[in-house]
Amino acid sequence: MSGKEKRYYWIKLKDDFFGSLRIKKLRKIAGGDTYLIIYLKMQLVAMKNEGYLEWKGVEESFADELALELDEDADNVKVTLAYLMNCGLVETSDNINFYVPYAVENVGSESSCAQRVRECRERKKLAGDEQKALLCNAGVTQEKRECNTDKEIDIEIEKEIDITVPKGTVCRTKDVRRVIEEWNKTDFKAIERISPNSRRGDMVRKRITDYGVDKVVEAIHRANQSKFLKGYNHKGWTADFNWFIRPENFQKVLEGNYDNREEGGNGSRGNYGNGSQGSKDYNIHVDVS
Repeated sequence: MSGKEKRYYWIKLKDDFFGSLRIKKLRKIAGGDTYLIIYLKMQLVAMKNEGYLEWKGVEESFADELALELDEDADNVKVTLAYLMNCGLVETSDNINFYVPYAVENVGSESSCAQRVRECRERKKLAGDEQKALLCNAGVTQEKRECNTDKEIDIEIEKEIDITVPKGTVCRTKDVRRVIEEWNKTDFKAIERISPNSRRGDMVRKRITDYGVDKVVEAIHRANQSKFLKGYNHKGWTADFNWFIRPENFQKVLEGNYDNREEGGNGSRGNYGNGSQGSKDYNIHVDVS
């Protein structure tokens, strides 16, 4: 395959979605149907980033920025956000990164390659099994080409799954342990455990699988040298491991977006410390399966 494989996402609503007490209560609020649409649109945005929405500082508040992104009224977004956070449908620990749990639980996706195979098979099914068998037995060249193309595409999908899904020896326990140990050598808040079924565990394995453990360690070292990520910014915000391991943030760190500015620069990102606070010892528990 050439280039990066395009991927399609969709939201799968459970059959009891509208029967949920939290959704019923949301709809009973004046303007509730509008708030419900905003909630669904938030899921559509968050599902492409492993369930997270991020305040980038374009607007004065996260709600205003989200309203701009969703093309919705800011006041309606503020009401929706307040309700969702109050009943646990949106979570945040720093008022910068907002997690939408159901955007992860209800998401479906497939690669463009898989979509082509599915559509091809649907067309063949409509043509009828009898007609398909007749064409194959007659040795029609075009049909043979389609069959061979399907086979090649299926092989590509299997290879893609083997690469992107962290199973077997693709992501080893010692790789995860190395990532934890390297992170705990930095000046950021230490981590002691990564459980296999947690969001953190899933994201760590994906970063290792996609980039290799050496690149993950390289990104950790870059983050540790960043003044911006250690709180020298206009909000006084400091990065943590959950922020670092998210796909968009990890890519930015690896590409040097948070590297320190040279003296005389705008100073919008950087860490004005030497990044050295002595060694740390931790009992580290790593569960990967």
